[in-house]
Amino acid sequence: MANYQFTCDHCGKSFTLETPEAKECPVCFWSSSVRRKDETEVSEQIGHIGSAASSGHPSLGNGLKFLRIFLKVLFFLAVLLGAGYLAYGLYGKLSRHTAEKGRTVSISGVERTETKNAGSSTVPGPVLTPEEKTLLERVVPTPDKPQPSEAEKIVLLRAVKFKTGWSGQLPAPSWTLPQYEQMLSEQERFYKITLPRSYKNKLKDLFRDKYLAAGDVFAKGDLLSTRNLLVESLGFPLYSTNVQKHRGVALTMLKPFINDTLSKIGALNQSLVEQGQRAKESEVAVSYAALMNSLQAGNWDEALRSVDQVAPVVAQAQDAARQQVNPPAYPAAINLVDQDIQRAMADLTATAPATAADLLRVREDLAQKRDILVDLEIGQYRKTVATYQDALARIKKGDYEDAARDLATVRGPESLRNDAQAKLAVLRKVTSKDPVP
Repeated sequence: MANYQFTCDHCGKSFTLETPEAKECPVCFWSSSVRRKDETEVSEQIGHIGSAASSGHPSLGNGLKFLRIFLKVLFFLAVLLGAGYLAYGLYGKLSRHTAEKGRTVSISGVERTETKNAGSSTVPGPVLTPEEKTLLERVVPTPDKPQPSEAEKIVLLRAVKFKTGWSGQLPAPSWTLPQYEQMLSEQERFYKITLPRSYKNKLKDLFRDKYLAAGDVFAKGDLLSTRNLLVESLGFPLYSTNVQKHRGVALTMLKPFINDTLSKIGALNQSLVEQGQRAKESEVAVSYAALMNSLQAGNWDEALRSVDQVAPVVAQAQDAARQQVNPPAYPAAINLVDQDIQRAMADLTATAPATAADLLRVREDLAQKRDILVDLEIGQYRKTVATYQDALARIKKGDYEDAARDLATVRGPESLRNDAQAKLAVLRKVTSKDPVP
């Protein structure tokens, strides 16, 4: 069994115990002054080392100095190891990032390989099939004068017809003097009333001077004068100073003629409202006919100018159809007309909206023709041919990206446009992106 040596600092006595701890000195019974002997020796040795170092003892001083250097080196190595671990992690991330871009770099920096971007103008040959190579090398003939395709000719030579709702005719044939006289005789027999000869002569004179004159003016195309003369033809002389008798006899017997004349006045009011619209439509018809003459002659530049002249006229005609227009006022001679008839004529001024021709098809046809003619215009055609030939030269050099950019601007004629689009489909495949014109 082990024995432990103790010393009491109070009485200076030494003693031995079987336990490693002593509660008190068996001599003086002090507990706070008891120390184990082996612990006291270690403390004294450490004290001696410290005093020797402070007093400049060579061997112990060198040992402490070596210990300090060793601890500093150990700390430096720990810092260096941490920095290396951090650098290794960053290098791993960088390697993965560059690998995704198709780039690999050796650690030593000596070996370095890079792959070209997908947008590079040089594409490896194996990417293209023999059919695609043949398509890219194909050359479409480019004559000195542009020629439309068969499909384009159909559109260019197609003439669109438009109908107007205006006939330019009166609703019924004009009366003749014999017909007018016959009507008076029939009315006398029907009502069993014989009109005085003098009164019938006044009626016939009014018919000749106003109604028949209106027919002559209408044949010359003067609608306003025609309407005004018809209004004056209804200013019948008084049959009696008694207004009721005048209306009951004369105006009743003249009713067939009055109703027919009022219908003609109403039609003329409508025609006067639409007269400006008809003038615009006639202008469209004349301009459109000139355009078709240029197209049939194959004069594409002149046809393009004609399209640009016709289009605004068509737009003006459509605008005119949407405008509300009132017929011109009646002449002052309307005051000679019976008031009942005047009220009927006042109702005839409320005309219907103008019946415009269907010009929508004309506008669509002009737009389609212009889209073709723009590419057939000689200046634009030569520019397109030059661009197309530049694209072919770039394809031969393998400069596919710039070739695609040129081909994307080729609009027509149709033969060049179709070939350019077919080549573009292949170039988009090898460049992996659409060209930006």
